[in-house]
Amino acid sequence: MKKKIFTGLFVLLFSAVANAIDAFVIDGIEIEGLQRVSAGAVFVALPVKAGDEMNNDVSAASIQAIYATGLFDDVQLRRDGDTLIVSVIERPLIADTTFSGNRKIKKEAFEGALQLAGMNAGGIYNPEELDKFVDELKQEYAKVGYFSVVVETSVVPVERNRVELFFKIYEGRVALIKEIRIIGNEHLSNEEVLDLMKVTTKKTWGLFNRNNRYNREVLRADIEKIISHYNNAGFINFNVDSLHSFISDDHRSILIVLSVSEGVQYEFGELMVSATEPVVPQNTLDSLVVEQPGDPYSFDAVGETRSSITDEFANRGYARTQVDPLPTVDDDKQSIDVNYVVDPGKLTYVRKIIFNGNYLTDDEVLRREMRIYEGSAYSAEKIKQSRARLNRLGIFQNIDIQIVDVADTDDQVDLIVEVEESLTGSVLFGVGYSESEDASFNIQFSQRNLYGTGKELTVNADYGKISKTLDIDYLNPYHTLDGVSRGLSLGYSKTDTSEANNRSIYNYDSISGSVYYGFPVSEISRVGLRLEGESFTFKDSTGVASDFVIRKFTADTKKGSNAVVTLSYRRDTRNRAVFASEGSDLYLASEFTGGELDFYTLRARYAHFFPLGEDVTLRIGNQIDYGSPKLPFYRNFYMTGSTQVRGFESGRFGAKEVCETTTNNVKSYSECSLALSLGGNLRVFTRADLYLPFLGTRDSDDKRFSFFVDAGNTFMTSNSGYSKEIKRASRISPELSDHLERPKFGNLRASSGLAFEWLSPIGPFGISYGIPIKEKEGDKHNKFQITLGYLN
Repeated sequence: MKKKIFTGLFVLLFSAVANAIDAFVIDGIEIEGLQRVSAGAVFVALPVKAGDEMNNDVSAASIQAIYATGLFDDVQLRRDGDTLIVSVIERPLIADTTFSGNRKIKKEAFEGALQLAGMNAGGIYNPEELDKFVDELKQEYAKVGYFSVVVETSVVPVERNRVELFFKIYEGRVALIKEIRIIGNEHLSNEEVLDLMKVTTKKTWGLFNRNNRYNREVLRADIEKIISHYNNAGFINFNVDSLHSFISDDHRSILIVLSVSEGVQYEFGELMVSATEPVVPQNTLDSLVVEQPGDPYSFDAVGETRSSITDEFANRGYARTQVDPLPTVDDDKQSIDVNYVVDPGKLTYVRKIIFNGNYLTDDEVLRREMRIYEGSAYSAEKIKQSRARLNRLGIFQNIDIQIVDVADTDDQVDLIVEVEESLTGSVLFGVGYSESEDASFNIQFSQRNLYGTGKELTVNADYGKISKTLDIDYLNPYHTLDGVSRGLSLGYSKTDTSEANNRSIYNYDSISGSVYYGFPVSEISRVGLRLEGESFTFKDSTGVASDFVIRKFTADTKKGSNAVVTLSYRRDTRNRAVFASEGSDLYLASEFTGGELDFYTLRARYAHFFPLGEDVTLRIGNQIDYGSPKLPFYRNFYMTGSTQVRGFESGRFGAKEVCETTTNNVKSYSECSLALSLGGNLRVFTRADLYLPFLGTRDSDDKRFSFFVDAGNTFMTSNSGYSKEIKRASRISPELSDHLERPKFGNLRASSGLAFEWLSPIGPFGISYGIPIKEKEGDKHNKFQITLGYLN
């Protein structure tokens, strides 16, 4: 304010000087002192030109007009004969703007206001605009509850008529909400109104939960929520009369006073649906009304009914249906009759389906997933099915289907399918070290959209001292035009445990090949058939463990071949294949063998995704795998720590080897040193994940953060040799009596923790930190784990 007063006095002073100039006719005009500003800018602002008369009033107006441009610190007029001399001193340019002390609001949030005020680098320094910007800065702090903020400014001259601006901010302490006072509420108690509000007087804990701090935007959102709640409870005339915030003298606490007028509560009266054309049977239309007479009148219920009627007509091909809810208010009865007037318009057809954004993917890959076709009648349900099928391909990050009217027609639309392709290929290299394998190497190539055709190819190779494997898998999801898929697989495995730190010594070589066919039985489910042939060689083993782990396998089976038939069923209603937020995924499979081996396995897996809000999803998953009593030991099921029960070390779940020692002719038994899990023919696993958007990526579909709880274990229920061994050992060493973990709840392991998942440029990437919450003596922890190439 002082600067503004000084500016006014400055202009008046020079106006008085100008008044001292004797009147004359201007013959020419010269401008002195310009450095950056063009002479044209001065001539445009100057209200006189050559040939005009200069007098006292004109001189004062001229100074004020030039000064009003904001470009000059000083303006003087003088006469040299009949020439008017305009002498100016330009305002300096801003070389840089520096902030310090601003922890709550970063400089990036000021950029727009800085540019608008001309305070950014390259702008012209204007003291008046500087004052305005400081006031706006304080207002921004006030919005988030910082009312005692102090802003000190420094203007430092530098070379070439420039200045640097320094803002030292003392934020002070945030104002906390001390009391929220509600006035005028009768239908809802104070507690019920306060429960609708996010802001609160209660002290909140946590890094991101600060609802007891004053925030103007959050408070405004709370008011809208209260209004919406009353409107949906029948109070159509509800009004917020006033909202005032009173800050204490020390700027540390806030009193919020909310005054409301509830008005009268209305209920639904007579409800009817009137269609101008008999497209939909009347009884069907009546069933679409979600509200009932006598219910409290609700804007949301009216909107829901309107949407359900619109969707019904849209599914029958009427894309331009207009539904107008016409209310009739009866103040005496305090009721509102609603007549939904429906104008279906004309039956609408799809003229063209246009795909955009699929730079790598062939149009055919998208078109074969569409359930609505060019030339067919419009159907909102089929468009929804098409979007879901495209999402479940797992090769697109975002999918948007826009409905565009065709010019000069009222019965045709075009569908514009906008897709954003995601990374579908990855190459992963891995180097590992373990006490049993020493160094091991892994390479995996995966492509889920081979050459843009939608086909999948995966090549995985592992090389270690004990095991060497090579697996090649290929899948064509559309082997036939009607959606029958076909997959081919080749596998090679060589295992030699003679140098491993365990007693299960064996040498096993295997070559296998399989063909898979998948048959669609509905939009969301398919049946699979896999035929596999395997040729294997199993060499003699040594070691005590072979008596009860490997059993008589090496004695009965040395070399042979095996045929495997697998039947499967999958039902998938997820809204997308990766990072699903709603729907479910069910998988059932049974595997039967014939040939040298004779066993079967049964598998079941189910996951359900519950949306708990716009960006929050709860996933509940369960899995159970069972193998028959003749399941070969090398086909046992294992539980991993990185992808199943996180927080535990992999290879340590379930039954383990037992070693015998003799001291002074006295035998004793204990779990073998470095003993790994023997696996089992039964595996159970359950998990719960609460998925949240990762910090700063609310609109991103490639990152997420989660809280999880995992539980599971493997059990050896069919190996009588191992059972006898443990019982014999426990008679001598009673501490091993519980070593044979039977399938019961008490023997499950469980953990909880935090996880982060990212669809990175090199493939799926996950980090988890798990804490065991149910364990047994001898279990080993691995709390921090990283996974590559696998996300649930």
